[in-house]
Amino acid sequence: MDPTSAMGCAANIIQFVEFGRKLVSESLEIYRSADGMPAEHVSIGDIAKSVSELIVPLRARTDTRLENERNTTDPNRRTGKQDVSVAEKELGRICRDCDIVAQQLLQGLDKLRVHGGHRKWGSFRQALSNMSNQSQITALEKKLDRIRKQVDTTLLVCLRERIDALSDNGTSRLNGGIMHALQENRQWQADLVDEISKNNWHAENRNDMSTFSAHLDRSVKLESEAQFCRKTMALLRFQGMSDRKERICKNHRATFEWIFKDQSIINKPWDDYVKWLSNSNNDSVYWITGKAGSGKSTLMRFISENPRTRKHLKLWAKGNPLVIGSFFFWNSGTAMQMSRIGLMQSLLYQLLLNRPERILKIFQTRWEAYDSLRGGSYPWTWTELKQAFNLVLLDKNLRFFFLIDGLDEFDGDHRELADLIISASKLSNVKICVASRPWLDFEDAFDGHPNLMLEQLSYEDIKLYVCDKFAENKRYVQLKSREGTYAENLVESVVQKASGVFLWVYLVVDSLLQGLDNADRVSDLQRRLELIPSDLEALFDKMLNSLEPFYFSHACQLIQIVRASQKPLTLLALSFADEDDPLAAVDAKIEPLSEEKRLERVEQMRRRLKSRCKGLMEASINQSQQNLYVEYIHRTAKDFLEAPDIWAKILRGSGNSFNPNRSLCNSFLLQLKTLSPTDMSERRCWHLLSWCLEYATQVELTSGEAPITYIDELSQTCDAITLLRPRDDPNNLSELDSDYGSWRPWSGSDCGSIQNFMHLAVRCGLYSYITTKVDQLSRKGLAFLLRTSAEADGVLGQVLDKQALSRRSFPNLEMIRLLLESGASPRLSFNGIFGMYQLEGPVRAFVKSSAGSRAARKRRWSRRVNALFKAKRKPQLAS
Repeated sequence: MDPTSAMGCAANIIQFVEFGRKLVSESLEIYRSADGMPAEHVSIGDIAKSVSELIVPLRARTDTRLENERNTTDPNRRTGKQDVSVAEKELGRICRDCDIVAQQLLQGLDKLRVHGGHRKWGSFRQALSNMSNQSQITALEKKLDRIRKQVDTTLLVCLRERIDALSDNGTSRLNGGIMHALQENRQWQADLVDEISKNNWHAENRNDMSTFSAHLDRSVKLESEAQFCRKTMALLRFQGMSDRKERICKNHRATFEWIFKDQSIINKPWDDYVKWLSNSNNDSVYWITGKAGSGKSTLMRFISENPRTRKHLKLWAKGNPLVIGSFFFWNSGTAMQMSRIGLMQSLLYQLLLNRPERILKIFQTRWEAYDSLRGGSYPWTWTELKQAFNLVLLDKNLRFFFLIDGLDEFDGDHRELADLIISASKLSNVKICVASRPWLDFEDAFDGHPNLMLEQLSYEDIKLYVCDKFAENKRYVQLKSREGTYAENLVESVVQKASGVFLWVYLVVDSLLQGLDNADRVSDLQRRLELIPSDLEALFDKMLNSLEPFYFSHACQLIQIVRASQKPLTLLALSFADEDDPLAAVDAKIEPLSEEKRLERVEQMRRRLKSRCKGLMEASINQSQQNLYVEYIHRTAKDFLEAPDIWAKILRGSGNSFNPNRSLCNSFLLQLKTLSPTDMSERRCWHLLSWCLEYATQVELTSGEAPITYIDELSQTCDAITLLRPRDDPNNLSELDSDYGSWRPWSGSDCGSIQNFMHLAVRCGLYSYITTKVDQLSRKGLAFLLRTSAEADGVLGQVLDKQALSRRSFPNLEMIRLLLESGASPRLSFNGIFGMYQLEGPVRAFVKSSAGSRAARKRRWSRRVNALFKAKRKPQLAS
């Protein structure tokens, strides 16, 4: 075992031991569940998950050591690896001791989860002592103390042996190990090896041992801090965080160059952008505004990626470190991409990247929770994120530049967003460039600040684009050679009619090029241009009405699917949703889709989308072939299609029987069934399952009936995937459970009472589906479902996609009523400790906490709850 591996192993052991010591201490408060407690506290589920996470690397070390030992002792299996030293064997034994302790802790936690009854105890030790022999707890504590003392001595002996051995072979190998540690961002390991080698520490010397132990404690503390920083950054990051920017069209060649030049080159009123970037004696907000489709987002991407932006900002920073953050709101994307939470998480992620020392200070409460029992992973709140953002900005040694696009695509209060920007800009070390449509809220907020109106400045850019596109068409080149004056006039007419709207030009040039390819005469081209509306909305209406009648119904279906999707769809996902047969996913086999078939489906769907929707929706650019996303050509097209009168026309066009949520059910189940073995990771499977359940729920909400056949097939597919994967695969999706079917997504640590697919269906609110199944369940099965229905929703958040199923309210009162009326026993559900009272608590707490609900709804809920629990006094119903 090389020195860095030995130190990594020892660090893992020490972290586990310290965690165990804190857990069995008298002072630490813990809670039975996450429901109704302050976010910084740690629940049993959190603790059990932490124990499992801490022991995994120690088990892996033990398995590796045993394999190495077999390879060196078995002559038939020798691989030339180093002999395992006595110290390394001792390190392996300590790892096994930790594994035994971990199992004891997990068993104790499981007892509390099932039998504890109360929501809170003074300490884990106190709670466990009520159910176990006190001597067992004392023995556990002593064992942890013994392990902690052993690991220091064992590690120093192990390191001393390896350092001496490597030194005998020259310093190059030792230096190589240290460099490897540095490359892996483990500076403390390199420092520790260097100290041992330089000071010649030996385990036999008590002073050496004491100094080494103190050094090791500090090193492990540093490693814990680094782990917390990595976890915090991962928690800030969210799926699709940079998607919007990457999908925005890049600027056409040489366009928008004027933004970095003297403002006098364009004889229009606008504020000098370069001067604003580089000066410190002017306003801190610059507002880029303009008509819909004028190219604001493209300009913002150009500014964010152009090195001249940083160059000019450095003049303002005057030698102070410059930190740049950007965010592009997108109301066609996910909830996070259009929310204030998404804005803050994205900006904080960029501001704190590679700044671990600031993470500990900014998120001090989370760090304390992590340092005590590896907590601090609870969901972000707006208040916490805003406070963190303000704390970051208070560092006067830094200069901050923010670029925020699409303020009008924010899904909240626009005045509140503008106030947030103005408030941040009042700090002398902050500059903010924003872009939006010229809506009144933004006009009022940014009035008097430096600004530009894009459509007033883009004439030459639009002319360049039109000239370049026409010049690429050989028939236009021929026309220009025959009738040069008319060809030039055609360009001028297009630019004039565009009125600064780049999107209009993009659509119209395509139409004119099609006319040229059709050998249109000069008069035909002129009439074609005259017939094209100059207003975008009128142009979209013309495009919609020009869809081929044969394809109109299909186009309406595709538009509905894209709107119903709660996240951007890839072309492949849309192709699965576009299957003709409503039972396509149910009847499909579970087998991987070959690369050739995937690409074939993607190309077919791309052509289908182009022919049906005629440019209203298209596949995104700047993406690999398989990851092409389907999106509206522009926000204005989305607004047009979703206007009430147009949407009614689209609904009529597809027919009353069409339900886009059923199509999306098909899509995600087919994606699950066609996963390749290499893609069948736990995360990927859970991601697809989450969306399968979400759209099944949407079908029930929109039609009043759950897609029973589909959900049954989903359950069977999950079982089949389980059997397809090796049982010892750490990414295995589930484990067989003979009592409750084959669906068991977690191995007991953080799953609450969810043990099978039926439990997931209950938690997802599939009321109609459960109605068809309750008669088939045993008394015990009903009791477990009742317990599941009363839990808080934190359990689902452990693995299910957080974008899916995000609007569920728990507990589900209607589901609880159904299960009680079907014969579920509260006493059996909670092992006879508190029975109905334990069920009543979370339900009443839920109703009481629903402060945002209308008064009439709260009164109705209260009446239902009172009626529901009135029967608790009757012994026959509480048994």
